[in-house]
Amino acid sequence: LNEIEVSFTDWGNNTASWVYGVETTDGTFICPQSLLVKYGPSYIPEGWKVIKTDDPVIPEDPDDPDPNPDPDPNNPNSPDGSLAPITQTPESAAKSTCPGNFAEVELKFNGIDRPYRYKVMGIHSDFQEWKSDKNIIEIPISDDETEFGIKKYTIDFQYEEPASGSPDHIDVDVIVNFPKDYIKVIYEDIVYVDNGKHEFTDFQWVDSDGNEINNANRQFMQVLDLPQNGGQYSVKVTTESGVSLKICPQDIDPVDISKSIRCSASVYPNPIEANKEFSIKLNGFSDAMLENCNVYIYSSTGALIRTFQGVGSEIKTSLPSGSYSGTAVSGNTKTTFKLFVK
Repeated sequence: LNEIEVSFTDWGNNTASWVYGVETTDGTFICPQSLLVKYGPSYIPEGWKVIKTDDPVIPEDPDDPDPNPDPDPNNPNSPDGSLAPITQTPESAAKSTCPGNFAEVELKFNGIDRPYRYKVMGIHSDFQEWKSDKNIIEIPISDDETEFGIKKYTIDFQYEEPASGSPDHIDVDVIVNFPKDYIKVIYEDIVYVDNGKHEFTDFQWVDSDGNEINNANRQFMQVLDLPQNGGQYSVKVTTESGVSLKICPQDIDPVDISKSIRCSASVYPNPIEANKEFSIKLNGFSDAMLENCNVYIYSSTGALIRTFQGVGSEIKTSLPSGSYSGTAVSGNTKTTFKLFVK
């Protein structure tokens, strides 16, 4: 995505998170002259060039006594396109936080003094004093938070001597990520994203430094396939509605490698033909282990598509064309294999 053209003249609630995750290195945003230039996940992608066009002609409504009202000082997106007295910085609007932490909302005061006190509606019962010289308001996000994505908060203000046009409130955006409990571990060495509450369509695992991990774009991953064999990992996910968010970092224990290489699996014939029977042979498993052995086959996107329980030393099945991965698990013993179907 490198160009967006819009005809609306006022930012509303319909663009919430609409460009979250869009590359910020290049792009052009074309909009009417009167649209306020604001950067962030709900507005214009950071770093994009803005081109202004003539405002659309709106027919006068005979039932509207004043089709051109004066700008509302409490609305940060005033119809005249002027810079609002109080705005949220793009950096804080784009910064996400996790449940149980504080969201830091940084404000900018344009031509007015900082209000004497503030109150976040739904959070504070009384007006609060500023904690420092920085224009930052900390909004606590509950551990039990159930709404994720962009949340809007209203902040009320009190002034010692309010100047003309000083707003008594402002609406701000806070991005709340999914909690770390969405990342789970099974069989000691398989880590996965719980997709039961939300229909995630894309996955990208991220290391503790915030770097995307190569070839780690499946719902299910083996810990041994992740850097450092254990550590702290998070996941970038895309919801079914197209919103991109993160799952907060989760600590994953390292795997005892000796338990993961005791046994093996082989596949024949090789190559495998689509929709024709092939065999998976389990090597090195004792009879007792085979009685309690489960075999799982995953698609290239990490979706579980086959499960075999209490298998013998050989499994026969068929698959459509594609790339797959498999795991055989018996107690603490596990082996993995790859399937390429022509």
